Amino acid sequence: MSFKRNKQYSNVSVDSSLKSISNSLNSKKIDKWSPSKNYQKVSFIVNDGKEYAGGQARTYWQSFFLMDGNKRFAFAGRFSYITGTLDAETLQAEPALVVNNPRLEPDEYFIDAAAGHAYLVAVTSKGRVYSGGYNQNSQLGHANDTTNRFSLLQVTNTAGVVFGTNGVRAVKCFVGNNPNLNQARSTYILDSDGKVYGVGINDQGLLADNTTTTRTAFQRIGTIDGITNLYLNGYSVYALRNDGNLYVWGRGGDGELGVGSTSNLLNVTLSTTNVKKVIMGADTQAYNSAYVLKNDGTVFFTGHATSLGGNGIDTTNRNSWTQVTTNLSGKNVVDIVAGGSSGSTAPAEYRSVWALIDDGSIFSWGYNGYGQLGHSGTTNVTTPTALTLPTGFPKVNKMLVFGANAEYGFMGINMESGRMFTVGNWCYGALGISNADPSATWPIENVAANRAHYPAREVQTAPPIIEGNAKLKSIISMGSAADAQTRIFCLLDDGTVWARGSNTFGECGTLLRGVYYTSVYSHWRNNIYNPNWQQVAF
Repeated sequence: MSFKRNKQYSNVSVDSSLKSISNSLNSKKIDKWSPSKNYQKVSFIVNDGKEYAGGQARTYWQSFFLMDGNKRFAFAGRFSYITGTLDAETLQAEPALVVNNPRLEPDEYFIDAAAGHAYLVAVTSKGRVYSGGYNQNSQLGHANDTTNRFSLLQVTNTAGVVFGTNGVRAVKCFVGNNPNLNQARSTYILDSDGKVYGVGINDQGLLADNTTTTRTAFQRIGTIDGITNLYLNGYSVYALRNDGNLYVWGRGGDGELGVGSTSNLLNVTLSTTNVKKVIMGADTQAYNSAYVLKNDGTVFFTGHATSLGGNGIDTTNRNSWTQVTTNLSGKNVVDIVAGGSSGSTAPAEYRSVWALIDDGSIFSWGYNGYGQLGHSGTTNVTTPTALTLPTGFPKVNKMLVFGANAEYGFMGINMESGRMFTVGNWCYGALGISNADPSATWPIENVAANRAHYPAREVQTAPPIIEGNAKLKSIISMGSAADAQTRIFCLLDDGTVWARGSNTFGECGTLLRGVYYTSVYSHWRNNIYNPNWQQVAF
């Protein structure tokens, strides 16, 4: 299979050193996307800056890509205000430049970005913050209003907070999407000292200022510093400090904050210590939970347990951190991911969890209605149980969950070889095409087959990996709003991107799109899906 590659810059890293590309771009007026240009190299696929229920990014049927030496953004899919239109049914099946990409200084480039519900926020190498798009709850942080912005605009002086080299130097950005209600909620910025700033909805203490008043301008959150990462789901916030301390605020109605109560927190509170990673177990406004992976390789749970044993211990809710020990004692867990209900159509009991051990084995527990736990069949499992790996599969060092709501699957990956396996739900083709022999019983090529696919099978990788022409740089899954539709993107080290899965509004960017709001549309059994890797058509 042939594919396009950026030969001219195939040996050059996409970072601040790409001044020849940047200067060339800035010396020209680029009004339209030109597929013939060698500088069309992707360095970053924009997600919403966090991992929570489903272990995936959530967007509003859009995909954003950082291009051109980290200077400009492109998008594909359904409308976003930042694309320059208010027409909700405007579709962009071929990636196009975001309208009015800001002209940065010659030595300035974007270092981070996050995609919210029809809006985008980004941070530059000079500590500036840009945002644009939907502004329903003042989450853009501009001018103390709720006016939508049709382009990326710099966030200037708001309430005394000035982002940039002469003020607060921003380094990371995060958005608090609410997939259940299809709305943006709050936006957060980390500065170079690890201080946290927030703007937007504050209804359950999301801005930790002892009020529930929505804020239209960025303000400092608490007095903590040294924060390296935020984990949020639109209702609760978990802030991880560089010493392993975990601070929390926001909704706590199910004990998900782990502070010994079920009350909301309107200020920053220490929850636990020695934390490596946080995973949200659900992101609805009820039945929330959370898991932490600690630096010593242990896993702890708090919040709503589910009647199916989603806490890996029993079916009892917790409001303080409780260790998951069955079959994990003595094992060094190096990563965790979780699926979970994330919309009004998904029962809160549907939650699954996977834990990666340092030897490459995987233990999973919880809901198993689609075989996604990788055991035998679709029986729910209340305690950690070993997932059966495909025969001969190399050591797993990356896990991915795909599919929002209760319709999800699981992927295990060896990043060095690019090989991957999947198990679980079809998810509009996100499960992929199996490498199994003709006698295989996994009916993955049959779209009308039962949606539960098991046991785990190795699946095809993008053609450049198979042919040895490129290696896997990153892989992410994206869910669209509170829907089961999922797409998976592979970013390769040659700057090309490959996609499979849901393509209802052209959000895969492969020049194809499904038919929506017509008689052809019949959930996942139609032409909206794509189980084969296709190159994103930059």
